[in-house]
Amino acid sequence: MSVLDQLIQPGVLESLTTLVNNLLKLEEMVISITKFYDTAQSIIKNRVLIEDLIGGIQDFINIICWLTLKAEHWKSLNLSFLKLLFHFSAFFFDLVIKIQSSVYPVKM
Repeated sequence: MSVLDQLIQPGVLESLTTLVNNLLKLEEMVISITKFYDTAQSIIKNRVLIEDLIGGIQDFINIICWLTLKAEHWKSLNLSFLKLLFHFSAFFFDLVIKIQSSVYPVKM
């Protein structure tokens, strides 16, 4: 059986039609992924932006810690709110540590 005969078979022809119809979607998806990758690479290489981001996150963590300490004195706050603040600040603290370790790797 020749290649042309195989391509004319209904199942193969239907699959090829579906593939051709979705090529534009695939192209758009590849372009979007490429743009995202290029943006991520430019952000990773921009030390000033990363340092500003780390500083902003650290300031945010300081505010959350301050609120958590002050909340102990506020009897009207719910305990679940304090737990939420604690988990939120722990998440951002871990994020800062991961960003710092990826930007400034420890040399041994």
